[in-house]
Amino acid sequence: MTELTEYERERLANIERNKALLKQLELAQPEHKAPRSAPAPKPKATPRTRTPRTKRDSPAPQRTSARLQGITATSEVIAKRAAEEEAAERLLKKTRMRGEHKFADILAESSRESWESAQKMFTGWPAAIVADVVEEGAKTSETEVENVSGQESDEKELAELREKIGGLKLYERWEPNQIRITPERIYHIGMHPDSTRKLVLAGDKTGVLGIWDADSQREAAEEDEEDAAELPLIHQFRPHNRTISFFTFSPTNAQKLYTTSYDASVRVLDLQAGTSTEIFAPGEDEDEDEAPLISACEITPEGNVVYISDFAGRVHRYDTRAPRTELETFQCHDKKIGGMSMHPLAPWLVVTSSNERSLRVWDFRKIETGDEGGRHPWMVGEYVTDKSISSAYWNRAGQIAATSYDDTITIFSEPTCTTWSPGSEDLGAMTPSHKIPHDNQVGRWVTIFRAQWHQNPGSGVQKVCIGNMRRNIDVYSRFGERVGKLGEGDARITAVPAAVQWHPREDWVVGGTSSGKVVFYQ
Repeated sequence: MTELTEYERERLANIERNKALLKQLELAQPEHKAPRSAPAPKPKATPRTRTPRTKRDSPAPQRTSARLQGITATSEVIAKRAAEEEAAERLLKKTRMRGEHKFADILAESSRESWESAQKMFTGWPAAIVADVVEEGAKTSETEVENVSGQESDEKELAELREKIGGLKLYERWEPNQIRITPERIYHIGMHPDSTRKLVLAGDKTGVLGIWDADSQREAAEEDEEDAAELPLIHQFRPHNRTISFFTFSPTNAQKLYTTSYDASVRVLDLQAGTSTEIFAPGEDEDEDEAPLISACEITPEGNVVYISDFAGRVHRYDTRAPRTELETFQCHDKKIGGMSMHPLAPWLVVTSSNERSLRVWDFRKIETGDEGGRHPWMVGEYVTDKSISSAYWNRAGQIAATSYDDTITIFSEPTCTTWSPGSEDLGAMTPSHKIPHDNQVGRWVTIFRAQWHQNPGSGVQKVCIGNMRRNIDVYSRFGERVGKLGEGDARITAVPAAVQWHPREDWVVGGTSSGKVVFYQ
């Protein structure tokens, strides 16, 4: 007999529950009586006069429809009702999680049955492993800077890179459609830096953070032991009430995860302690309803200073050891900052990309005051194009990869940037070293494409990955040469993996879709 799918098993269980409920509510059946003999023919009925019925008052309508309530649908009434509904929706979306919360309090309903396994997963790392991950991440290949000064890869290196990327295979234990890590569209995805455990994390549009342990399976429940063993082990938390736009691990503690959200807050999740703590939110004198949405954050190597970008074109610098009053705010663009990145080896160099169609590189060692009194860091250089620039990221070798709506991935190479003196370098109008044609028109229902560098590749060879509207993931060399298309022609992939990311060290790539599902290449 063909094995039932999870959907069919759930359907049969629902049918049995409904039958039991109907049985409990069933009324007593009438007694069966003996059949009667055929009745005698009735006499012809005499006609009778009908008395007119008195019209009863109809009860008040139960629905709240304006038409049934007799309310005239004037433009003023429609506008008022729309405004009330919009205000209620805005209030619900703007309400944020405040203070500190235990994981058990923010655990999604779907994960409560597996809470014990979640606790084991998060507390399973010895302190030595966490320390090793941080130390390894701080190392730099001696060839990284030297390898970006040319214009193209040599043939041997290119062939090796294509062979390596071509060898990555789609995770096979479960189909991609079975690995639904979040309930809604994934906006950001990543992997825990520890190579001994394959943990995939994703944040969605409703504020849910999903964590999938790719090396484990869901613990079997007593009533369906065999079925449960076939499901992936996924835990879901809700640290925010609105979209999780970005997250990153602390450079000094790989068990601390910083998350940013459209609820205008930044939180830090301590995976070992099992807590979620708010470290940044609108001040007491700010209107929370009007607070700009937060797009990204970066943490300096010592792990104490956080840089935060928002939709008002600002970058905030905040030392988490200091009071909130010492927050510094810099106006870097006039419009939304969609992407921000800190140079891994020169944390004072920050690149931002904006809807005002520009990319700018800043040196935060020198702060200037503008004509209108606003403060901003020293602008090293700027690149302007015809369409908005969605993202811009540094790699360890001094390259920037920018993704733009002009259907390009633009690469800038500044291999000597770590030697620049404070406020001395002025690149002016920046010129890209390489341009890669790429369809970045994602539409309304797909997450914006963002080209991502492999931050700490074991080989020291830089490469970049990005989603593709043909449901695969493109991989390019540091010189813009295509070296692979992950998932090309694979019928198991039914949605666009728009949000993509490398494992920090290993040649593993993950992608997240608009339905909250994940593809994983290893």
